[in-house]
Amino acid sequence: MVKEIIENKKARISLMAHRDKKEFIIFINDQKVAHWKDPSEDFYPDGNGILFINQGGNSFIRLKELNISGWNRKDELLEKLWVH
Repeated sequence: MVKEIIENKKARISLMAHRDKKEFIIFINDQKVAHWKDPSEDFYPDGNGILFINQGGNSFIRLKELNISGWNRKDELLEKLWVH
């Protein structure tokens, strides 16, 4: 997958977040690549923001066609992804 991204110099990245369960799923080019749960039990987010941080040193990130939308939790396929 990394080779494909390097060659194409672009990727479609989707992040799904379940606020109540504090779980996250990341898709790259529609393929699930990560799924984790925030282990902190004493922290609950109170805002509605998202932050992108580039930890690549001299590299840069360009966000093109950024879309942020809500999820009504009615998508059965996505609902099944939350089950470990």
